[in-house]
Amino acid sequence: MAQKVIREFIDDIDGSEAERTFTFAVDGTNYEIDLSSQNIKEFNEAIGGFVESARKVKASGRGRRVHKTTTSDSGRSREQTQTVREWARQEGHSVNDRGRIPVSIQQAFDHAH
Repeated sequence: MAQKVIREFIDDIDGSEAERTFTFAVDGTNYEIDLSSQNIKEFNEAIGGFVESARKVKASGRGRRVHKTTTSDSGRSREQTQTVREWARQEGHSVNDRGRIPVSIQQAFDHAH
């Protein structure tokens, strides 16, 4: 028995023939949508101003986050962060052994030194 398989590339918005799959990301979530030429044009017009004002971000691999190994988010090394924690405790501040150091404590340390 013979079979004829027909694959149609359909626009996810209006059901017309799609030109291509369009990939985009919002708030760290990646999306794909199949769009016709007209809907690609409309999509680009809708986000054009945002894209022009945005910064490009290098892809770091699918679903993987890049972690800094030598400095914290404040730009301090592990040794510097440990020094801030020790100073904070000596000054009567409550600070955890791990995690972010509150900005107010970092500022107080910087001001004292």
